[in-house]
Amino acid sequence: MKDIETEIKQNVLEIIKIIKNEYPGSPSLEKTKLTIKEFQKSLKIISDPKIPLKNRQALARKVMPIQRAVKTLKGSMPENKFFLFYKNAIEGQSIKSLSIDYGVDTKTVRRARNLAYKQLSVLLYPDLVIGEIFIVGW
Repeated sequence: MKDIETEIKQNVLEIIKIIKNEYPGSPSLEKTKLTIKEFQKSLKIISDPKIPLKNRQALARKVMPIQRAVKTLKGSMPENKFFLFYKNAIEGQSIKSLSIDYGVDTKTVRRARNLAYKQLSVLLYPDLVIGEIFIVGW
């Protein structure tokens, strides 16, 4: 029994090493940031009338889980923090311009964005988050 447990633990640790090499920081956070960048690009493509409707519809179906996660995030965090995250990460507005336009410190914008990324990582990649918490100890 102990040999099987040791082998399973070694396999899990090996998988975590591979994930850490691919995503050097927190794997779930890094993957979430990449996912949001892709989501941002997808939204632009979906709204482009030059792209065939069939392709835009297929892409819209593909990004639905991300859209649902963002909607869940909106309901789970303070409106002002979500707003800053959305403007920065989804719409691409710079931290500095958000700071100036809305009279908040740049650190406030960064904190709101980072909090949102953490919460989104739990929604989008719960298995990775659990692995980070219980196996690696991030």
